[in-house]
Amino acid sequence: MSEHVQASEVEATVIAIIKDSLSPKVEITPATKFKEDLKADELEVYEVIYRIENEMGTTIPESEANDVETVADLIKPIQSRPAR
Repeated sequence: MSEHVQASEVEATVIAIIKDSLSPKVEITPATKFKEDLKADELEVYEVIYRIENEMGTTIPESEANDVETVADLIKPIQSRPAR
């Protein structure tokens, strides 16, 4: 049960950071695509990743950061790692 709560908290926090960073005009879900749906360029995606790492006390490896296309691509590696 607590793992599910933690997962939903991670999702909510990531979405809140994205909303604050990009001020999107669309609803954000795990399936939301950064380039197509949010019109974010590569630099904006990296800025979001940097904020998430700082605010959530985690690190997303560069190899995974390079492959981020959807919001879920950011949520998954955070859920699979303990906070630093």
